[in-house]
Amino acid sequence: MKGRFLPLPAAYILLACLLISVFFSCKSDGDIQDADLSEAETSAVDTNAAETEPPDYASLLPEEYGYLYTDLPQVIINTGGAEIGWPYLPASLTVVEYIDGRIRIVDDDNGQIKIRGNTTASTEKKSFSIRFEEKHSLIGMDSGKRWVLQASVFDKSLMRCKLVCDFSQKLRLPYASQGEYCDLWLNGEYRGSYLLMEPVAEGKGRVDINSLENEFILEWSINRTEGGVSYITTPIYGSRFEFDKPENPTREQYEFLNEFFLEAEKAIKSRDRKRYGKYINIGSFVDFYILNELFKDIDFNEFSTRYFIKNDMLYAGPPWDFDLSMGNCSYGEPKYYEYHSDAYDGSDLGTGDSAEGFWCRRDWYADLISDEYFHGLVNERFLELQPLIKGIFEGEDNWIDRIKLRYAESFKRNYEIFKVNVSYGYYDNQEPKLTFDGNVGLLRRWLMRRNAWLLENMESKELTVLEHVHAPEYKPR
Repeated sequence: MKGRFLPLPAAYILLACLLISVFFSCKSDGDIQDADLSEAETSAVDTNAAETEPPDYASLLPEEYGYLYTDLPQVIINTGGAEIGWPYLPASLTVVEYIDGRIRIVDDDNGQIKIRGNTTASTEKKSFSIRFEEKHSLIGMDSGKRWVLQASVFDKSLMRCKLVCDFSQKLRLPYASQGEYCDLWLNGEYRGSYLLMEPVAEGKGRVDINSLENEFILEWSINRTEGGVSYITTPIYGSRFEFDKPENPTREQYEFLNEFFLEAEKAIKSRDRKRYGKYINIGSFVDFYILNELFKDIDFNEFSTRYFIKNDMLYAGPPWDFDLSMGNCSYGEPKYYEYHSDAYDGSDLGTGDSAEGFWCRRDWYADLISDEYFHGLVNERFLELQPLIKGIFEGEDNWIDRIKLRYAESFKRNYEIFKVNVSYGYYDNQEPKLTFDGNVGLLRRWLMRRNAWLLENMESKELTVLEHVHAPEYKPR
């Protein structure tokens, strides 16, 4: 079924505009103390709302949707009580949006849903993939059939993936997924605050490739092996990828990729910009490096890190899966100690601060950073992006405060059913269990320290040394 709009009296449209202006003129509260979503903070939001009275969307909702919240889009999924697993399951899908004084409803009785993710699949608050029968533009994002409901279960601030989505839109990446907040209702039960995201997929408004030709979306996967999934290992660096698109490459496509990576990796190894510039899109590699080094995702170039090939050129991105980033990482196996700039053997080496240390100067990036030309581009671009980067965590209209204020009620509802101080598993932050505000403050302070450390050290030619990564050296024949 196509999306449909329910009108609201025109007088409310002006009131909606006034409300938006109030939201975005609120000042930063600085570092947030370790307190829950406090009554004082909620009251401040309610006071502002009372002054300008938002449109009365609730009175215009059809009776069947009268239970919904009206402060942000609502996603309603019904499986008839059937348990959701990994294969797609039939489901009815409905998205209710509140736009410029109107209610837009997109519904599909022939939709589908499945669980997505690995570790997150074992938690109470799961992430999902959903699929509509027809393409739809949802919450202002590009049209598509497939969407992801990101739970951010390990990120108690609920902000990390959203910050990366928004930051990515400002970079020189040919494509980066958009994401917008919503509330999820599953089989009549409220299931928390989610980020509705465009998936990494082939198509118009997504990654613009033709997988029937020699064009691909590849996802780094150093050791996972799943049935029905195809893999390829590059000949020089030994980088192992799974195929996102095409899912089942032909023998000719394998042959093309083996030859392409042989020549591309030899060019990268040469550290000669004229050579590697024939195979990689340098602008995307520069910006992708900065994004990953800044936000420091635990799984960079191991899992959930994607590259794509179009017109015989390798592009970096799209970015994906940043809930375990920006300091949100526990201790465990050696790489987690390395992430925290700490020593796995218990010695006194290292600072123990994850905001320090280079994390992404390895694999292809070890040789690219070692090339003076590429390194210079990174330094220049990082300085150029400083106003954007600092706008995330400081200033009167910083992104963190904007998100916290705009979605305060949704986040509060989320933590009424998923307690913020409950550990969801091994990957949860091992700090003393913080409140919501405490987690937001932790995120803000980490970003400040990380940016300051990179400003001081980005010009260094130091490389990342990870004991758990063993990339073979290329020996010319």
